[in-house]
Amino acid sequence: MDEWEPIVVLPNLDMRGKIECEYAAIVALSDDRVCKLRDAHPEVTLFLSKFFNQFREQVSPSLLLMRSDVPGSYRTPEAITAFRDIILLSVAPYARAARLRYNRANALAFTNTFQFYPWMLTATYEGISLQSPSHRDVNLLDNFEDHSFPEQPQASVMEPDVDFPVAKRFLERWTMRFSQEPAEWKDRALFRSLDGE
Repeated sequence: MDEWEPIVVLPNLDMRGKIECEYAAIVALSDDRVCKLRDAHPEVTLFLSKFFNQFREQVSPSLLLMRSDVPGSYRTPEAITAFRDIILLSVAPYARAARLRYNRANALAFTNTFQFYPWMLTATYEGISLQSPSHRDVNLLDNFEDHSFPEQPQASVMEPDVDFPVAKRFLERWTMRFSQEPAEWKDRALFRSLDGE
């Protein structure tokens, strides 16, 4: 059994900085955990090789990984989205401040860089599935070919782009909020208010 599993793909994000906790991480394709998955499951490499921008230039998406033995409470849509929102809120406000200070464009100031892609490999790596509030579908991986989101080019997150004190505190709260213990009202309210979708 794999120690880490791919949960969702973020095609517009090139995650070169590390924001993670013991249960989850958003990482680049060069991360050791992704390399192990690609070695063990050729379908992971095939899936990740099928992302292009609108001009047929290949892009390398980032992946949200979770530990295989993580409690189910961390695998809910709310918990997965909240984890992504921590990354978003540790990067976008920083980028907006830099944009104001230096008066130059910064793609990381816009939250659509952090969008989840709706299609993902199935748990058995035998195909791909789509799950959204309005639609569910499955298909063959061989039939899949898609694009990053067109409204914005892919953006890279480097270590200096991340507000690590903010990320660390939010990750601590995320771990408590989505544990199997009853959540405190303040933690439920915090992550509901941070929802970037």
